[in-house]
Amino acid sequence: MLTAIDTIVFATTLDPATRAVTRMAASLAVRYQARVILVHALEPQGEYGASAVKTFLSQEEVKRIREQGFAELQDTIRDKIDNFFNEEMEGEKQHLDLLAETIVKEGRPGDLVLDTAEKNHADLIVMGTRQPKGVKRLLIGSVARHVMENSSIPVLIIPL
Repeated sequence: MLTAIDTIVFATTLDPATRAVTRMAASLAVRYQARVILVHALEPQGEYGASAVKTFLSQEEVKRIREQGFAELQDTIRDKIDNFFNEEMEGEKQHLDLLAETIVKEGRPGDLVLDTAEKNHADLIVMGTRQPKGVKRLLIGSVARHVMENSSIPVLIIPL
């Protein structure tokens, strides 16, 4: 029996170079009529940055600014991701409903991708990775490697 692909988790960075990855995720979604869950991770603030901010602002101010700013940032990124995907679906307007959800969260990118795939019972993860030159060419990106090594479902890695 052939494997069904009903849910695709698509990890994106919004880098213009990831258009090829977006096209692949969109193509697979249309071909298999699979719902797509787009995932974008926001790297957590480092310790140095956090301590510098705490030097000048109270904990309450930091919390308020962080929550307000994070919510606005999430909305902005979510809109950009949705637009990015919809542009690739331009000729496939009847399939725009395949974009089921856009997730923008703070956290380690690889873990967020894996958690999202598990929680949504995904059948496939689609993501890109840079192609380094020289000896590094033998390696894939650390996030892609983490996802590939820890995923219980197939991972399609598109070279950028």
